[in-house]
Amino acid sequence: MNDIEQSQAISEINTPYEVQHENWISYLTKGNGTSHLSYQDNLRISLADFLYKLQHEEGRILYHLSLTYKPNLRFDEDSSKTDRKFIWFYTRYLLPSLLGTKNYHFMCHREVQPKVLAFLDEHHHGKFTNIGETERLHHHAIIAVLPIHENFMNQYIGENTFPVVGSSDSPIMTSDLKPCSPMRVLYSSKMLRKYHDFLSFPDKTYRTHVKHRATKHTKHSDEKSKTMYRQFPNTAKDVFGNRMVNQ
Repeated sequence: MNDIEQSQAISEINTPYEVQHENWISYLTKGNGTSHLSYQDNLRISLADFLYKLQHEEGRILYHLSLTYKPNLRFDEDSSKTDRKFIWFYTRYLLPSLLGTKNYHFMCHREVQPKVLAFLDEHHHGKFTNIGETERLHHHAIIAVLPIHENFMNQYIGENTFPVVGSSDSPIMTSDLKPCSPMRVLYSSKMLRKYHDFLSFPDKTYRTHVKHRATKHTKHSDEKSKTMYRQFPNTAKDVFGNRMVNQ
């Protein structure tokens, strides 16, 4: 993040809510007023409101994380497979590392977990990074952390700062982490009309009685909320999460 972007993020924290709200509407409607807001636009503004309250009422610090993924030639690309890659990164790698434990589903840890919204985005085929060609679908996530986790997040600000990025048994190709303001969720959710399901964490507010590390994951949709259980058995792919936790 350059100095200009950082100063803008800091200045927006002190901007009155009414001014920020008008800026959100202007960003979405290109200055044409609230009469031009669609259902998705109103939803995106409600998400910015949610992040604003986390920032000002709970004192959380906001970060924008972008992840791109390695292309998989064996399978056709689809949104559910791409979502699983983000879930892998967050639940097996970033969250255990931030909390210092893999038992993040315990209530004592759930209360201090970040609040995360992750959205699908796409770029044209053949997009190259300095590492290679990326998968078309990728994620933009807004991560709202408590002040006790600010130092942990700050050490990963920048491009490709996570050790797991680019590793042979990791699906992550590139990462980019930077501080942000609530308005950044409007950019992150720009494909919400096409990919109207988005990920949110923590994904429940109570402990489940399902056996062996089962967690409940909720995807939000325009039409309905769908809930499913997933299992996280110990596998060789946990090595990066284990390594980072043990550092």
